[in-house]
Amino acid sequence: ADGAIQASTPVNEAAAAAAGGSTREAVRPTDLIKPLITYLQYALIVGSMNVYWPAVLSAPFTALAWLWSGTSSQTMSMACLLPRNTSVPVANQQLLLGVCLPLAMFVVLMCIELVHIAVCLSKQKAPCVASSNASGQLASLAIVVCVIFLPSVARTVLGVFSCMLLDKQVGLPYVAAAVGSFWRKDMSQQCFTGYHAKWAYGLGVPLVLAVCFAWPTFIAAFTLMHKSALQDKHFQQHYGFLVRSYKPKHCYWEAVVAWQTCVLVAISVFGVTLGPYYQSLIMSAWFTIVMLALLVVQAHASAFVCRMHVQSIGCLLLASYSAQSFLPHGDLIPNTIAANITGTIVLVVNVACVCYLVWKIVMVLDWNKMQHAVQTVVRQASKLLLQRLPSGAIGGSRTDGSGCSGLLAQYVHSRVGLGPKPAPAGMMELPQLDRSMDLEKDAAIP
Repeated sequence: ADGAIQASTPVNEAAAAAAGGSTREAVRPTDLIKPLITYLQYALIVGSMNVYWPAVLSAPFTALAWLWSGTSSQTMSMACLLPRNTSVPVANQQLLLGVCLPLAMFVVLMCIELVHIAVCLSKQKAPCVASSNASGQLASLAIVVCVIFLPSVARTVLGVFSCMLLDKQVGLPYVAAAVGSFWRKDMSQQCFTGYHAKWAYGLGVPLVLAVCFAWPTFIAAFTLMHKSALQDKHFQQHYGFLVRSYKPKHCYWEAVVAWQTCVLVAISVFGVTLGPYYQSLIMSAWFTIVMLALLVVQAHASAFVCRMHVQSIGCLLLASYSAQSFLPHGDLIPNTIAANITGTIVLVVNVACVCYLVWKIVMVLDWNKMQHAVQTVVRQASKLLLQRLPSGAIGGSRTDGSGCSGLLAQYVHSRVGLGPKPAPAGMMELPQLDRSMDLEKDAAIP
């Protein structure tokens, strides 16, 4: 995917102008994919607020949750599959699952990368490019996984400290059944007592420090350390996605994005105890701060990309603030028709924002290079298939290569650009095929 996307950059002047930017600035597809991914991650956080959304909004939020289910232990709940006859409570097992989910994804992707390196080494005697850059590839892969899973992991580790106050001490003749705060993941366990205290202080505190503080600090330090080598070929190849969208003096801005994501998740997690009204109000205020920061700092190298970020955050601000219209205020109960109308307006604005972003991404893609990349992959796969295809394996039992498989091999060779394959002795040689033949002529070939 990285090769296919990077092959399309930088775009030409006409494509940049069509994308809404000036012809002097090159808008990359990855520059526009980043605000789209950020928008989808934040929209999922907005949808998790403790608000009774109207049906016109609850259905899209549910679909979005399923779209990101692979990166969220909350959506992809496996509580029914976890063992219950162990010394580790189910709530803590879910905590471990949520923390280990990105690690499992990294292991899978690392195995795929290692297989790719092994195949590369087996095909050529000299060291291949993939093997020489293996450490950089794995490091960049780890960073990408952390960026994608950051909202989910932050929600998991912050959820360790999410407690809800139930009862208070009362005088006789009344008796309070559940005095104090209880853990929202296990409402039978009082907060900071028993096993919750051990897990909160022993695992929760280090994880919060690592995810919400150490990770953004690491990104800022890493990018600032390489500020003088941002245009280095090796750095651009492996870590360019961290700085490519920003001006050199604001190369650290990805750390700011990580920090603002952690704050947004914290509002979603701890705002439940404040109630949906204050949760919506605080989240709207934070989106406003994020928008002002984007407009004032102007950290992005492209003004058009900056506008895309501002527009997406503005749509999320509208969604979070509209949640107050779905809440009861005293004796005033929200009208169903008014709620659906408000929800429809919010939905139309957000869908228009997503469609606009997708359309701009399509406009800046260099489809000629994308097609060339796909053809290269197909050509290599076809070559490997023909090398392993036994003679006479298709159509008939002849082993001298004069069956249908021989004709098929010649045809594929000529179509994928490998050159005509010599016909075995005693076999009718297939004429050289013209690459410009249409589908009707292809269908007529035996």
